[in-house]
Amino acid sequence: HAVMDCSNHHPGDLGGVFGSGPIGLLCLQMATLYSPRKAILVGLSTDGERLRMAEASGADLILHADTDDIEAAIRREGDGQGADLVIDAVGASAVLEPCLRITRPDGQITKVGWGPEPLGFSLDPLVGKNLKIQGTFSHTWATWERVLTLINAGKLNLAPLRRTFPLEDWRIAFQAMEQRHTVKSLLIPD
Repeated sequence: HAVMDCSNHHPGDLGGVFGSGPIGLLCLQMATLYSPRKAILVGLSTDGERLRMAEASGADLILHADTDDIEAAIRREGDGQGADLVIDAVGASAVLEPCLRITRPDGQITKVGWGPEPLGFSLDPLVGKNLKIQGTFSHTWATWERVLTLINAGKLNLAPLRRTFPLEDWRIAFQAMEQRHTVKSLLIPD
C-alpha cells in the first residue's frame, strides 16, 4: 500500500528505504518492481542477516546508518540532488530527519514507520525543498489482491524473509527474530 498506492514514483527514480525489518524489506521489494534506477536500503551494521536478506530482495546498495555517511552516498549514487522517493519504515520518529536530508527537491517521503517520541528537529527542509510527506497505514483489499497476484507470479519473493520452526521451538523462533537472524518466524504445528 505504501509503495503502490501512496508513493509517487517513476521508472528511473533513485529510491531509498530506511529499515531492514519486515515492512522495510517488503517496501524494498515492491519499489524494485517499479524500475527504480537504484534501490538503496539503509539499515544498521548490527542488522547482519537482515542486510543479506535485503540484498536477496533486490537492494542495489546497502548503507549502514550508524557508520556510513548516508547523505554523501545517496548524492554519489544519483545526480547529486538526493533520492526521488524515500520510504521510512523504521519505528522511530527521529528517522524522519535523515530522510529530509537525503530527499531531492520536489521529492517524496512516504512514512510507514511510526514512533511515540516527539520530533526534536526542524521541518524547514520540508518547505525549503518543496517535499511531499505521505503517511500511510495498513492496506486496502485491492492492495492485498495485487500482492497475492505478485506472489503467485513469482515477482514478490517472501522466502528470504522467513524461517519455519516446529511449534515446540517457539522460543528459538522468537529469539531468531529478536537477534535479527530472521525477519519473520513461522510456527508450524505438528
